[in-house]
Amino acid sequence: MGGVDTHAQMVHTYEVHMKSKKMWRKVFINLLTRLTVNAFIIYKTTHDNEPSHLDLQTAFVEQLCRDDETTERHKATHHYPKTIPNKKRKACAYCSTSGTLYSGTRVRYECDICKVGLCVDCFAPYHKKKCRSQLDREED
Repeated sequence: MGGVDTHAQMVHTYEVHMKSKKMWRKVFINLLTRLTVNAFIIYKTTHDNEPSHLDLQTAFVEQLCRDDETTERHKATHHYPKTIPNKKRKACAYCSTSGTLYSGTRVRYECDICKVGLCVDCFAPYHKKKCRSQLDREED
């Protein structure tokens, strides 16, 4: 029974106390805490140089919270609509190519990176289509 008591003691050493009305958040944080303790125990048994439990837990949190810009999904979220200066208008790049009812739509918004005119409703579908076509080209 000594192993269970040791594990419980290590869990309570750096336990996160947070108020939440959502029970799943408390369960999730508790599971993460227990996972870090288990990882620390396994790391301690397999490696000679032992970082402290706090160092290992801090490293886990930093890896979970880091901003990983290598994923395509994350790159696509950096495109934002902005108004075209001088009240000019452009044809919507998505509507004009998709042959929808609004194929001749002139809009006042453009993507700040792509510099193409886009309707507010067409902004997300255009970038999803663009990302898919870029990934297909990279595979070839």
